[in-house]
Amino acid sequence: MKNIIDSLEKLYKEVENEFKRIGQYYDFSCFGCTTNCCNTLFYHFTIVEELMLQYGLSKLDGNTRLMIVENSKRYLLSKENHNERGRFKMMCPANKDGLCMVYQYRPMICRIHGVPSKLVFPNGRVDFYKGCEVIASKFLEFPYVLDRTNFFKNLSKIELDFRKKTNKPISYKFKKTIAEMILSKDLKDIHV
Repeated sequence: MKNIIDSLEKLYKEVENEFKRIGQYYDFSCFGCTTNCCNTLFYHFTIVEELMLQYGLSKLDGNTRLMIVENSKRYLLSKENHNERGRFKMMCPANKDGLCMVYQYRPMICRIHGVPSKLVFPNGRVDFYKGCEVIASKFLEFPYVLDRTNFFKNLSKIELDFRKKTNKPISYKFKKTIAEMILSKDLKDIHV
């Protein structure tokens, strides 16, 4: 599984480089932002991102890991009790005082969200994202966008490779919040 982690790390580095390049054009930084994207509900769709997150959690000291696990339990309880009126918003269970405690191991969407971007689907449909509300409020046009397409294609290839190596069926549907990924025992028998 080390090669899966290595492939993800390489992909994540490419994403970060492109995010930085696009962010520089818009003079964008998440630092000190009060409209924190980390309190937005995101779903993740690949087992390999859970593997990377679990790997990252294993690198933390026991107290930090326990705090993240307890935060995840509270997160899921709050989500379960949410009355569906308005969007569910709660700080990510891996965030402490505005900083991600698993930053190096965070999923793809956490690395891409914020700057203007696009995603081209196999059927030709193009989804465009103006970026976070900070960028969207400052700019009327978005000449530079992060193209998510190849990054997600590469993530899909890594996912497919992992599923083949672990005999996980291609048809298996994966959709989890980061809290669900943190608390999951699905990968307990896989060692990196």
